[in-house]
Amino acid sequence: ERDRPEDRSYLRGVALNVAAPSLTVLGVSVATDAQTQFLGLGGPATAPAAFFAQAQGKLVKVRGTLAGNVFVADRVQIEN
Repeated sequence: ERDRPEDRSYLRGVALNVAAPSLTVLGVSVATDAQTQFLGLGGPATAPAAFFAQAQGKLVKVRGTLAGNVFVADRVQIEN
């Protein structure tokens, strides 16, 4: 039994096939949209264009929901 049920899922892995507004993490297609919060290195908020320019080959953490075969991100972060 969970104290705080959560409907979000998480992915953590290397960002590949990075091309706004999507990327691939662990072989899963990740889509971003206007509601997605983008975090750069160290956690400060960043513009989507800056995130996509820096993310290729970097370790990223993604939070969101799975919709069919696509993971829809509400937050993406480049990790140190």
